[in-house]
Amino acid sequence: MQIKSKLFVLCEKYTVDERQRPSIINIYDSISAEDFHAMHDLLKYVSNIEIKNNKKIASIGIQLKLTGPDDELVFESPIQEAEIVPNMSVQIIGSVFDIQMVPFPQRGQYTATLYVNGKELETHNVQLRGPLPPEA
Repeated sequence: MQIKSKLFVLCEKYTVDERQRPSIINIYDSISAEDFHAMHDLLKYVSNIEIKNNKKIASIGIQLKLTGPDDELVFESPIQEAEIVPNMSVQIIGSVFDIQMVPFPQRGQYTATLYVNGKELETHNVQLRGPLPPEA
């Protein structure tokens, strides 16, 4: 079995329409905050994982961990169990991790790590910075 990340982003909103077409709104690599511990009420990590040639496993466990600038654990999601369709040569599994209201204790770079069955699959860095200066 081969597992690879097709998508792993921080965004504001993720929806799927009636025809199963996804929409991702406002993707971020950096965010600003007025003060710290900062909390943002519309943040989600979204991932799509491609699985090929599965012959043995009935499900996989997907998890997100977020660490701060000092490598301290800021957030750890519950493991999401995703069922694998038997005899399907290629399958895409989507996951959404809601991190709204997770406190960001300080400025700096945060690292989100996506795990599948306890193994690191992908990372994404996001910079948390202070308030933007007023427009001139």
